[in-house]
Amino acid sequence: MKNVLFVFAFTIFGWLAVNAQNVQEPSKIKDKDVPEVVRNAFDNQFDNTAMAQWKMKEGNYKVSFRQGLKKHMAEFSSSGELISKGEKVEKNDLPTPVGDAVKANYSNSNIDEVYRIEKNGETQYLVKLEGNPKKKVVYDVQGKVLTEKMEE
Repeated sequence: MKNVLFVFAFTIFGWLAVNAQNVQEPSKIKDKDVPEVVRNAFDNQFDNTAMAQWKMKEGNYKVSFRQGLKKHMAEFSSSGELISKGEKVEKNDLPTPVGDAVKANYSNSNIDEVYRIEKNGETQYLVKLEGNPKKKVVYDVQGKVLTEKMEE
């Protein structure tokens, strides 16, 4: 009887762990599956885009795309409200406090990409760091860490 309960509990915890990871990871979606209100908001906000790739995370629609030769990203609510937008910038475009914070906290990591993001009327910097696992760290302009995530 104890073995049956142990197997049952182990199975339930394993299932919960797998599903909890799936909830946190954005899922890729096809362009045709993006709601019209979100697609229209994207088209109205950004001209001459190419290579749009959509993901859905926590009910919001995230899109990475190109305008000209530059990489961009945006996030929309399911009602089409623009939540945030960003563009790829060069590493040397980081404000000094952000660059100093990256060097102090991740001296053993190399910067892969940097995005300047506008969210809630404030500028933030998404720094993607190389390594295993890769990391994404979001800073405010003063170099304060706002979020840190590991990528798989």
